[in-house]
Amino acid sequence: MSKSVSLAVAASLAVAGLASSVSAATILPNSPTTTVPISFSGTLTLSGATTLNCAVSLTGVVNPGGASASITGASFAPGDWQCGWLALPQGLAWTLTPISSTVVTLSSFGFMDGVHDCLGTVVAQWSNPGRLVFSSTYVPANAGSPGPCYVTGTLSSIPTLSIY
Repeated sequence: MSKSVSLAVAASLAVAGLASSVSAATILPNSPTTTVPISFSGTLTLSGATTLNCAVSLTGVVNPGGASASITGASFAPGDWQCGWLALPQGLAWTLTPISSTVVTLSSFGFMDGVHDCLGTVVAQWSNPGRLVFSSTYVPANAGSPGPCYVTGTLSSIPTLSIY
């Protein structure tokens, strides 16, 4: 094999190695073929027309392969008396997609607080192991709803999830 062909093959293998090492973040545990049941719980502060502290419970699954999770159930409970009555989750199913080991998006994430109707894709922080962290995270207000909406707090996962 000539020297130039050897160098070309070596360069191709090096590029292929780099390309395979730059892959999307993955949620663990996951299964390659089936969903893995998960839940999250904690307290979130919802800010819109008012500021409410709600106990939040989420249920869903890590999708096969771990590229995302689907949140199919959500409930808000007191904390504040409005939670679960006037303040309600909306937009389900939410899709949690890891961007990196420390950043995730939640699409179709939303809540109502009695006046505000907040729904859209949000960017939140992830802290291994198993913590979804909102730090005054902006949530778009739906058309006709007085603006802005924010969410603050931490939800912990069961089982304890990690993102790598």
